[in-house]
Amino acid sequence: MQKIRKTFRRGLTLFLALLLLGSALLLFTSCKSPTVMTIGGEKVPYDLLKSFVKTYMASYTEEELADEEVREKIRNAVFTDLKNAYAARALAAELGLKLDSSAKKAIQNELDFYRSASDYEEMLEAMYATDEVMEELVTLDYYDDLVYDWLVSTDSRFASDNDTIDADLSSGEWYAAEYVILTVDSVNRETRRKEMEEAREKVLKGTSLRDATEELDQRYASEYVYATDGCFTTSIYSADFEETVKALNEGEISEVVETYTADGYPCLMLLRRTAISDSYVDQNYNDIIAYYLAREYAAYMEEHAASLEIVFKDKYQDLDILTIE
Repeated sequence: MQKIRKTFRRGLTLFLALLLLGSALLLFTSCKSPTVMTIGGEKVPYDLLKSFVKTYMASYTEEELADEEVREKIRNAVFTDLKNAYAARALAAELGLKLDSSAKKAIQNELDFYRSASDYEEMLEAMYATDEVMEELVTLDYYDDLVYDWLVSTDSRFASDNDTIDADLSSGEWYAAEYVILTVDSVNRETRRKEMEEAREKVLKGTSLRDATEELDQRYASEYVYATDGCFTTSIYSADFEETVKALNEGEISEVVETYTADGYPCLMLLRRTAISDSYVDQNYNDIIAYYLAREYAAYMEEHAASLEIVFKDKYQDLDILTIE
């Protein structure tokens, strides 16, 4: 069973895939980044910490960043994201699991693919990245796959027989929706919010969400995503996405929501809740099993991540992460 990742969307262009994979990163360099901290005993490179910090800070104006509440929100988000990123590798170490030669080859092939792009260095710089950070993120992703496969195949808590899935489908924790995502930054956020609000007004007057946002698709291309999901459960999408769809009745359209992609890239979201059909469930039962397993795995790993201890190296004991340059 292929693991479903927690995200807003699947099957995007390479550009958005890299945005979701890389979080955001700084300068392409061959210098090895020093270890700034350990999480659950796993070493965290300074440049990876910097990439997470810069990602969140980039979505705020200078005036907003002067607010200590905003700064504390960023610190908490960074440390939570880092714990989540390293949770699988820390658990793999506890379980004695290691990446085999095929996984290592797959990591290398994926990195070679990214590095072969003519604009790779430019892409890294635009996303606040280093090559070392990219390699670390790809490797962490494969540890996540390793732990997921082990848990699903060995732990009884991840049973997914038909009786279990059918009972869960009646739990009230399954939803359906169509949605639009438009990425933003501190410069274009207000303009794009106004455009999304205008699209929402069209939907309220009877236009379909897809048609109402067609101009955004034409104007912003790869920064725009329209998608549907006929049946999903919690822990598949972001908390903002889930809270928004839960608050709607079937057929209702949300307000424009300011949120983040799965790895911290700022975006605007417009969502309409739709009905779950029996035919959709029947035709997509394997996907529903994958969603169920993803939810159970996410809950398990979030609990594990929360228990991990962050220990700064001596020279970084007094570091305010928001002062990283």
